[in-house]
Amino acid sequence: MRMVSTVILLALVAVGCSTSTTIRTDPPGAAVFVDGKEVGQSPLNYSFSTAAWNQSYEVKCVLEGYYEAMETVRRVSKGLMGMGGADWPESIFIQLKQKPKNP
Repeated sequence: MRMVSTVILLALVAVGCSTSTTIRTDPPGAAVFVDGKEVGQSPLNYSFSTAAWNQSYEVKCVLEGYYEAMETVRRVSKGLMGMGGADWPESIFIQLKQKPKNP
């Protein structure tokens, strides 16, 4: 019984961990915001929490001379019909559109 309790505890701890997602932009060097909080410059690895199964995040990228770009990031189902659980995507790519230059 003690062994079963230990296994269940380890499984619960694993569910509450985070997973790393690479956030890339073209061009690179954009400031990256996750839910309004600046987390660094692209490219970067960001760890989304796996504690909330239905959670999504807004990723915004800002670079001078380019329009802001925003992407909603949700968990990705794994396995047949999602039976393997869900995880965050391994990478996100955001293409920034250049603003017109004033003559």
